[in-house]
Amino acid sequence: MADENVLTIPRGPGDSAPASLPDEGNTREGVKLFPLDWETMPVRLKDGRFTHKLRRPTPELVYERDAELQREVPIARDGSFATPDPTLNEETDARYYDKLIVEATGYPGDVPVQHKAAAFQGIYLRSVEVEEGVDAFADEVPVVEEVGTGDEPDYVITHVMRQPAESELKRYRRRSSQGEVKPGKRGKQRFISRSGLKNAVEHYDLWCVGIQGAFIEAQPDADTPALKNAVDPLIKRMVVEAFVGEISGNLLD
Repeated sequence: MADENVLTIPRGPGDSAPASLPDEGNTREGVKLFPLDWETMPVRLKDGRFTHKLRRPTPELVYERDAELQREVPIARDGSFATPDPTLNEETDARYYDKLIVEATGYPGDVPVQHKAAAFQGIYLRSVEVEEGVDAFADEVPVVEEVGTGDEPDYVITHVMRQPAESELKRYRRRSSQGEVKPGKRGKQRFISRSGLKNAVEHYDLWCVGIQGAFIEAQPDADTPALKNAVDPLIKRMVVEAFVGEISGNLLD
């Protein structure tokens, strides 16, 4: 039986090597800055038994992959449904791994599809949450992205989000829930959810008013618009989902 937990994260004082961090970095005034334009990133699987070095995905590649992900849920005549085959999206991620891979070690032969998919996903292994203790309804709300796998993160990036207008929040939530039911074979139906990636990116760009803890190596004096433009679309979605989730969750507190 295949081991589903291929991507493991070492934690603890003795775990100095990160599972996935860029090969570049910078420090300014004692603060370690994350390079948004990193070139390659090592990803370790199974506590370093298998290692992969991948190039940074371009936004075009991220959107291309997103369009290929399986989002179809078959619906039977009685209204029951089955969960989508998880291996379909693994195969998609494996194909995009092949576009990014520089080198892999620890394999006597070809890299298994599941390992390729886990390595691709390892690029995005991080914690993204609204800063603890802040007012989610303040004019500006910090969303903290922590990169690294030890007790303390190797990089801390803060995305400062302005408070959304009611109409903007409503538009984001409405677009996020869209999907459609299409007829299938022999009287069955299919529910197909729509990707929320472009919607999230649009609202990140609308709401983000500042980024701290990151830089662009090729443009050291980059302003906020340039920094925002360099943030990966999938990270933008994580930030927006954490931000909107905190706003919605606090309504009942």
